[in-house]
Order: sequence, then structure tokens, then C-alpha cells
Amino acid sequence: MFNVVITANAITSLFLIVIIVGLYHVSELAVINTRFFRYCLWLCLLGLICEALSFLLEGKEEYASYLTLVTFLGYFFLPVLIIFYSLYTYQLLKEKRERKYYRFPIYILVFCLIQIVLVIIGTLTGKFFFVKEGILVFGPWNKVMMLIPALCYLFLIVPVLKVYKLYGISSILVLLMLFIFPGSSILIVSFSDTPIRHFYSATALTFEVVYVMLQSKIVDEANINARIYNELSVKDVLTGLRNRRGYENYINELKETDSIGVVFCDVNSLKAVNDNEGHAAGDQRIKDVADILTKNIKDGAVCRISGDEFVCVVKNQREESFIDMMTILSKALRDHDRIASFGYAVGIGSNIHAVVNEAEQMMYADKARYYKETGKERRR
Repeated sequence: MFNVVITANAITSLFLIVIIVGLYHVSELAVINTRFFRYCLWLCLLGLICEALSFLLEGKEEYASYLTLVTFLGYFFLPVLIIFYSLYTYQLLKEKRERKYYRFPIYILVFCLIQIVLVIIGTLTGKFFFVKEGILVFGPWNKVMMLIPALCYLFLIVPVLKVYKLYGISSILVLLMLFIFPGSSILIVSFSDTPIRHFYSATALTFEVVYVMLQSKIVDEANINARIYNELSVKDVLTGLRNRRGYENYINELKETDSIGVVFCDVNSLKAVNDNEGHAAGDQRIKDVADILTKNIKDGAVCRISGDEFVCVVKNQREESFIDMMTILSKALRDHDRIASFGYAVGIGSNIHAVVNEAEQMMYADKARYYKETGKERRR
């Protein structure tokens, strides 16, 4: 019997370890959203280990103190696990703004703290269990100690069912599996003459059902949200180009040996357009410049790094081809009434900032010529 229990705990533990490892290899947002569930899995894993050790140590009188310790820890971890599971359920309900369920974790917490105190007192006094000649003996409090976990189990039924309904899970079979494993263990402990320790195997099976049917869905949703957030965080809303953050991410990923060509472009007379024609016209001017750069620098990363400034980075292109591209770009900008001034430079990835600065200085020279030749004032 003991060998069967130990083998079952070992197999269940492996499944939990796989799930735990998987929950650490998700997006940062998903890691945050799964923290309480991960705590439950860790505690369940520790409980399974304690449960297996208690069977291995039983009958060895010289290890009586260790048997007492692991048995105590097994029962101590159980109410802590229930607390974290109630917090996990509360977090899911809070995300869906189900306020009428916000107080239930408080009741669970009170019950579980009482359980922890009783476990400590029962262990110290021998009322709960004690070890005699290397054998674990359960005292008069044994069955009573299942009362509080049973109450917590009943308190959690309605909130858990609500969570599953909110996440679109209505399968009767799934809902039965959520409660049948811990529920049957509580009934066996309550009515059987043979004490069952901790019932972590049943709890682990329940968490595996929760992971497959609910938590994996939450992880997928969090990963999608994280990807959307990441895309928005590196994307300029007006032009659809990379923004400053996207630009910095791009240049930070350049290899030191990459040959690069850099274009620095600045919109001309943007302030005058904003003042005289309105900001909508100014925005359109920025989008026009973005379109010109995108069409003429097809193989590069085009980025809007500030209100009227663009930087384009072209990798691994021959210098002659890059110069030809600049000639075509210059013509396109002039054909659009010199809508922007630009400069360019070439170099390697390890020197990217110096190359960008060189292109920027060339742009300033081009802008000075624009204002001199057009007679327009820089601030108008």
C-alpha cells in the first residue's frame, strides 16, 4: 500500500513540476497573473513530498523525530495552500469586477488560521497525532481536524463555479472533476477508520484539472495581451512606424560587425503648418514624410524618434547601393516641396551612435540650406 502511495505521489509530483516550470516560461504579465496559482502548486508539491516521506520513514524508530516533522509540515501546508487558492480565486473574480465575492477570502483566512493553530497545538499535545515506536498514531482530534478544510471547501464552491462561468467554462464533467477529488478525500477521512494523510494527491489532481481547463486559458489571454501591449509600446500611433523605444530596441540588437547606413530626417516648417493650418495638417505632414521614407527605404527600419524627427537604419547593404538610395530619397523629398531635410552616414553596428550623430549633423546642414534658399524663418 505504501509503495503505491509513494509511486502515485512521485508521478503526480512530476506533472506538477512540468506545470510549474511552464508557468515561469510565459510573458511577464502572465507570470504576474499566475503567481497565486504557482504558490498553490509549490505548496502542493511540498505536501506530496512530506506525504511520501511520512510513509518512507514510518516503521523506522530512529527517524521518529523526522516522521513527526514531515507529518506536521504536511498538515501545516494544507491551510496555507487553501489561503493561496482562495486568493487565486479572488484575483480572478476581481479582474471580472465581481464585487459581491470580495469578502470570502477573509472568512477562508480566519478558518485557516484557526486550523494552523489547532495543528500546532494538536501536534505538541499529541491530540492530533504522535509517533510511537516509529509508527504514526492518530489521536482523538484526527477526524475533527478535517472539519475546517471541509468548511473551506464548501465556501469555495460558489466562487469557483462563478469563476468558471465568467471564463466561459460550463462543462458539467469539468466542474465535477474540480470538486470530486478533494470532496471524496474529505468524505473518506471523515467516515473511514483508516486515516488518510493530507490528501495532497487528490489536491494535485484538482490543480491539474484547473490548469488544463482554466489556467492555461488565462495564460494564453495574458500572453496575447502582453504581445499587444509590447507592440503598442514600440509602435508610433500616428505613423505606424517604430517609436523611440522601438528604435532603441532595434539598435541594441545590432551586431557589432553589422555594416549600417543611417538616415536622419527632420520635417521642415512643421511649426508653421501647425500654427497656420492646424495640427491636423501638421499630423498629415508627418505621415507624408513617414510614407516617403517607408517607400524609399524598403529594406531598413524606419523609426519616428520624436515629434518631427525620423531615423532609418539599413543593415548589410553595400555603400554604393546605399548612396543610390539616398539620391532617390533626396529627389522624392524635393518633389514633395522639400517637405523634410535629411542627412546620412555609414558605419558599423559597434559605432551606431557616432554614425547617427554624423547623419544628424548632415541633416542640420541640409536644413540650414533649406531655410536660406526658401527665405523661411526657422521658428515660423
